[in-house]
Amino acid sequence: MTLYLQDVLHLPPSTAGLIFGVPGLGSVVAGIVAGRIIAHCGARSVLLTALLVQGGLTAPLILLGSEPIWLWLLIPALFVGFLGHITAVVAATVTATSEVPEADAGLATGRNTGMTMPQWSSLAASVRRISTFGHALRKARKSKGRIFVRELSNATILLPKEY
Repeated sequence: MTLYLQDVLHLPPSTAGLIFGVPGLGSVVAGIVAGRIIAHCGARSVLLTALLVQGGLTAPLILLGSEPIWLWLLIPALFVGFLGHITAVVAATVTATSEVPEADAGLATGRNTGMTMPQWSSLAASVRRISTFGHALRKARKSKGRIFVRELSNATILLPKEY
């Protein structure tokens, strides 16, 4: 979104940052009310609904154009999408830790959070590694055999063990 706001709509960084304040408020609101909603409706149904809201409000972003008028779609979609996202995170944590004895609840919550971040980080790193390796191979192919050793060796170092 930052690239869209600055490179496509040509907004200054300060304005782009202020625009991100609106969905940030949505995150704060969701963090405050998610527990109450879960207590009232149940964690699993809230998780499903929140994921549908998050996905449903991400999809319209495909329609964004290159004029500032599209902010009318972007800002509300981000606000409600962030509401859905944070509510889904809270509901997923509650669902994952609901069967844990109360004495271990804090440990289970920390474990759930600790497991989530490395998994996303390793996924992002794997995607980067694969794309770096593919980029190096494409460059080598375009150079008709003259391999860019530095790029290929960097890509090889970044490759996951299964490659």
